[in-house]
Amino acid sequence: MKYSRHLKIFFDKFKRKKENKFDYIISLGYNCEVTYRFLKYFKFEDSGLFNWTYSYSINDLIYALNNFDKIAQGEFINPDPLWECKNTHIKFHGRENMGTYMNHLETDEILKKDLEDLKGRINHLKEKFLDILKNDKSKLYIYKIKKEDLKNDPEEKIKELNNALKNLGGNNFKLLIVYEKQDLIIPDNPNFITRNVEYFAPDNAVTDRKYLDNGWDNIYSEFYTNKIKSNKKKKYKFER
Repeated sequence: MKYSRHLKIFFDKFKRKKENKFDYIISLGYNCEVTYRFLKYFKFEDSGLFNWTYSYSINDLIYALNNFDKIAQGEFINPDPLWECKNTHIKFHGRENMGTYMNHLETDEILKKDLEDLKGRINHLKEKFLDILKNDKSKLYIYKIKKEDLKNDPEEKIKELNNALKNLGGNNFKLLIVYEKQDLIIPDNPNFITRNVEYFAPDNAVTDRKYLDNGWDNIYSEFYTNKIKSNKKKKYKFER
């Protein structure tokens, strides 16, 4: 039986939509823009280990995944205003906006309380990250890749990232790499898929409304989830 051209287009679109629906869409960074744009599009945010973090490079993220037990263990560098894990060089948001407190006499006590809270939260999110990674539900991991990481064999580095997730027990997941449109990127392969946006928002202004139409909505309309949560009281502290 031969289908008409329009019917074929309909079935192809239906197939792609089904394939691109996930139980979880999870940010791997490199910064907060991935999660913030998810929140703006889907109107909820499911807490995750790397949702509100900053990674200097894909190498730091790969190292953190390959040395998962070292995340948030040992010392942290005082926030600027993000806390940096000395073991992995991943930077995390505390609950306090440290930019407000850096010149106050009570800073030491505020820092201590914020760090204690952060360590407990990270340890909880590490357990959650592994539980989701290993379960049978469908997952899309998104990594926003820097221009600098595209210069030296990016395909191999992205493959390493994919393998790091697998080595942690990753099951039933896809890896989506997002890059800026003007940058050169390799085509999709069995290890990952790629999409682009017009440009990345500046690291210290990911919540600025003037950067909200740069292409993330197109990504989240293609790769989507039906999971709905209410999160009306979310506060943002995204300065890098």
